[in-house]
Amino acid sequence: MKEGKYKNHYPKSFAEYTSHGKGSYPIYQRRDNQRIAKVRGHMLDNRWEIPYNPTLLVQFDCHMNVEICCDIRAVKYLYKYVHKCHDKIQFRIAPENSNLIVDKIANFQNARWVSPVEAAWRIYRFPLHGMFPTVLQLQVHLPNFQTVQFEDDADLQQILQDERLKRTMLTKFFRINVTDHDANQLNLLYKEFPRYYVWHTQFKTWTRRKKGVVIGRLCVVNPVENERYYLRILLNNVRCPKSYDDLVIFYGVLSNTFQEAAYRRGLLHNDDDVEKTMEEAATLCHLSMLLQSPSVTQEKSWQREIYQFWMKTYMQ
Repeated sequence: MKEGKYKNHYPKSFAEYTSHGKGSYPIYQRRDNQRIAKVRGHMLDNRWEIPYNPTLLVQFDCHMNVEICCDIRAVKYLYKYVHKCHDKIQFRIAPENSNLIVDKIANFQNARWVSPVEAAWRIYRFPLHGMFPTVLQLQVHLPNFQTVQFEDDADLQQILQDERLKRTMLTKFFRINVTDHDANQLNLLYKEFPRYYVWHTQFKTWTRRKKGVVIGRLCVVNPVENERYYLRILLNNVRCPKSYDDLVIFYGVLSNTFQEAAYRRGLLHNDDDVEKTMEEAATLCHLSMLLQSPSVTQEKSWQREIYQFWMKTYMQ
């Protein structure tokens, strides 16, 4: 204990809701419910409870604390282990059969140690790491349902009137298709757009790409999200839309929902959307999510035989 606090900043403060912290860790919900437990002679309340995951505790049968870490520095921390500096050894040169003198300062002399494996790898100039091409995840949101971030003490009226908060990858994609002649000529799908245009996060706008190879990928949308899922299907099939209305209008007929629009365009007449969903899930999702996929397709009343499709995917 130091200055009335234990290490790791315990006890924590009470909190009615879970919220983002200023650092990499969130502020977890810790209600002041007046419940106190006596543990090893100490009176403890919710402020002393350590975050944990019951499923992991049962599975591994050991002491395990779990916290969400959402800081970008977490990536740097992982890379440090993979690409840390070269191996080192402690060494000393001394005549044979001489009396060794203990010299702790000399023992701290070290030098780079190049093992035979590392030497061969570097002689052949094999790469240490690499990623190609760059993949840009594209936002998919319903009209006026984009994510907005603001400070706790911000004025909500000013936030609602801020035009920059209305700009997203998707809305600016629509806008570029209206104002940019090249975009009209290219006649691109949403996922093809990053090959020819660069997204600037600071200014929230697209500009024409001059170099580099980037491919786009629409963010994953679960079929149970209904309208957002069908919006994603439309964005993957409708070229150069200039607004949400362009997605729901087909041969002059205005559909009331994105699902209806996808049906009118013939995108739901067979089970291709099911197959594409499962194929993408097999590429991106963990096993636990894949096991849930058949139940999702049954809930959506898709008519394809789950067993036949599963066997086809398994053989691939």
